[in-house]
Formats: sequence, C-alpha cells, structure tokens
Amino acid sequence: MSKGMTVLRGGNVVTPSEVISPGEIVIEGERISRVGKAGSASSYPDASVVELPAGAMVLAGFIDIHMHGLGDFDTRGEGIKGIAKLEPMYGTTGFLPTLASATYEQYLDFLRGVEEAMKLREGARVLGAHLEGPYINPAAKGAMDARFLALPEEKQYKKLIEEGSNILRLMTLSPELPGAIELIKALRRDNIVVSAGHSTANEEQMKQAMDVGLSHLCHLFNASRKISDKEPGVRQPGFSEMCLALGDLTAEIICDGIHVHPLLIRLAARALGTDKIMAITDSMKGTGLSDGTYLSSDGRKFYTSTGDAARLLSDNTIIGSTLTMNIALKNLVERCGFSLPNASRITSLNPARVLGLEEDLGSIEPGKLADITVLSPEFKCLMTLRGGEIVYEGVSTK
Repeated sequence: MSKGMTVLRGGNVVTPSEVISPGEIVIEGERISRVGKAGSASSYPDASVVELPAGAMVLAGFIDIHMHGLGDFDTRGEGIKGIAKLEPMYGTTGFLPTLASATYEQYLDFLRGVEEAMKLREGARVLGAHLEGPYINPAAKGAMDARFLALPEEKQYKKLIEEGSNILRLMTLSPELPGAIELIKALRRDNIVVSAGHSTANEEQMKQAMDVGLSHLCHLFNASRKISDKEPGVRQPGFSEMCLALGDLTAEIICDGIHVHPLLIRLAARALGTDKIMAITDSMKGTGLSDGTYLSSDGRKFYTSTGDAARLLSDNTIIGSTLTMNIALKNLVERCGFSLPNASRITSLNPARVLGLEEDLGSIEPGKLADITVLSPEFKCLMTLRGGEIVYEGVSTK
C-alpha cells in the first residue's frame, strides 16, 4: 500500500459516536485525514483505493493492555516479537506484554525484552510493559505461584522502575501490602499507571492508595477478595463491589464470558461509566491454536481447551484465557448488548486513554494514526492496518 494517500471505502465505519454506512476513511501518510460517507472513486484520483465488502465493520485497531501469550509464544525473550507479528490476525494493533509470577531477574529480563520489541516496525505496536507482580498478596494470588510473590522493598522496586524507564507503563499490585503506598508514590513519580489487583484491601486501604495515585483495576471480578456474609441475610461487599462503589477508577475486564458474566460487565459500565472500562484478553500461550498443554512463565503446566479458559494441569485453577480481541468485541456486542461505538471504545479508545495515548490511538478520527481493523459480520478479521500500512490481510476484501 502506498505511503501517499489511501482510501478505505465501503463497510460500516465505527467512530466513537456513530456508525457511518457506507463509510470512507482517507489516509495520508500514517494518519487519518478524513472520515465520512463514501464518495465516488474520482474524488481521489491519485489515491490507492481499497473497496471493502458490504457489511464489513471498520474499527479502530484493538489495544490489549493485559496479555501473557499468543500462538506458540509467551511474553519472554523473543516471544514478544512473535506475539507482535500474530496480533494483527485478530485486529489488535497495540498491546502491553504482561508478566506475572516470575523471579526478580526474570522481571528485569522481561523489561529488556519489551524495550527491544518496542523497536519493531512490523505487526502490532508494543506499547510498553505491564508487570503483574511481584508485589501481590498471597491470600489473593489466584493462579500465581506464591514462591515468587514479595513485599515491596525500596531498593528492589527502584531498580525495576529504573530498568523500566519509558518502558514500564502499568504495574499491578496489592495496595494493602506493607510498603505499597510508598511504592505507588514512586511509580507515579515516573508516570507509571498503578493498578490494584489480587487484593484483599478494605475501603480505607483502597482510598489511601487512590489518594497517592492508584487509578486502575486489574481484571475486575477476578482473583480478589470475594463477597462474604457477615451473618445469614447480611451481605458484605467483595473487593470488586467495593471498588465499583468507590468509583473514580478505570477497570479492565476479561471479556471471554467465562471469567466474568456478561451481566457483571454491564454492571461495571453502569457503575463506573462506559468510558472507564476496557476489554482485555489475559491470553496465554496456545491462544489461537488447537487444544494443548503448555508451560507458564514460572514453569508450571497448563492446558487449553476449546470454549474454556486456560487452566493449571495440577488443580484445574484458571490461569488465563484463550481470548482474542475480535472475540472480546463480539462478546461485548452480542452477549452484553453494547452498541458498536461503545464496544469500540471499550476495546480501543479506553485503553488508549489509560496509557495516555488517546491523541494518536484508539479511534477513527481525523489526525489520529491509521491503526485500523476490518472485521466481517461474523467478527473475523479481514484486514489490519498499522499507520496506514496493511500488516494483515485475511479473506479477500475485493
């Protein structure tokens, strides 16, 4: 595709506020210059015109801020580059490789691997790193290996922050741990988004953490303190319900229909606002492949099976998902009842905002980078563009 002017014409163009059908997107260089109703081919005689099939959905490329693997790759070493090349097959144009349950040296190696992968100019954009740990409460560890969890120690986390300068974009921690408040302050001084997850925090502890900069929730409704009954007939909120009531937080949700019931996703949107929730995959190695058994980053075996989550072989505990972002969008529309513009915000614009990248990414609007995905009516990816360049083309769009 030419780096001059390109026109995507036809299909249903999804913007943050409407669906334009048939739509037209004019791309000049790497950026979108016009979005509107489709015109005639003679309007842009020097442009490369791509005619899209009727019924195709044209959306902002997906941004996944929490994922651990895809295909034959996990988020260690060269695996991140392998993931970046596969992501456009599912409409994803930007992602945060995520590492959980690892040694301190593995976290440092991971940050170096992300830094190298961020230089890639093919596939999806590697937008930075997400550390899900090691400062996690063992009482809410979920599928994490307790051997690798730690209390915040200043010398240790300062090294992570130094190594992660301009790389580390998001850290998930348990805010109730001793030393967590000072850690949050240190992260915010480096403009790193701080996420609460795997937590048993009470209301006072969460408020203290929010007061010093914690703003985000890791996989809402999963792997944190559950609802309990003080006594029969007296209901006590769990961690997630407490956070919904506190408000003023953004929240990521695994939208595979297994980790979180669709009604709870709708509840989160009502409580926090549609602009404050975002879809993540929390995907593992093996996603997109046939059923199989794999090794996690900490060396434990897990298995994947069609229509289910990824689970530890030892005790069947859910360790992640086999979700891709195009199916997350499908679930938001078909199972949760969101409109396409709202679903697109949840899969693209909202995560861009969390990362502070909304001026360039996350929606189909003039001036933004032309990171775009084209889906069939069945939500299969037909084409993905990064900065106006086709980085994936599936079923013919001719």
